Amino acid sequence: MSDKPSVRPRVLVLNQYYAPGLEATAQLLAALCEGIADEFEIHVVTGRLRGTKGGEAPGLFERNGVMVERVRSTAFDRRLLRLRA
Repeated sequence: MSDKPSVRPRVLVLNQYYAPGLEATAQLLAALCEGIADEFEIHVVTGRLRGTKGGEAPGLFERNGVMVERVRSTAFDRRLLRLRA
């Protein structure tokens, strides 16, 4: 037996949506990340929630064993690809 503490593998997830957002992608990704959080160290970087006044404030918090970081993002129309880039 080793005296060395076991280190969980790390996973970084970048996605526009994450729960409690209502988008299907947000719900499925949260279920996946929270389902493997016992075996992996999960860090999700995602956008602010839509539909709430000003969106959820950017910041770092834990949700069911997953570190979630909400960041500011732009909301340019899909037709303005140059600005979205």
